[in-house]
Amino acid sequence: MTYTILDIGERAEAATLLGGVLLSIAAAYYTGATGNWLPLLFVCVGTGLLVVLNE
Repeated sequence: MTYTILDIGERAEAATLLGGVLLSIAAAYYTGATGNWLPLLFVCVGTGLLVVLNE
């Protein structure tokens, strides 16, 4: 009998969440460095769509 910490679906969800967090951090840093807010907007809207579509 084998025990897994997370099944495949939960691993994919965790990877998507981690990717969204990392992209948000990078976009926020870019916005602070350049003043261009569009990448941050796109990342936030994309992350929101992923959350809505995963429900």
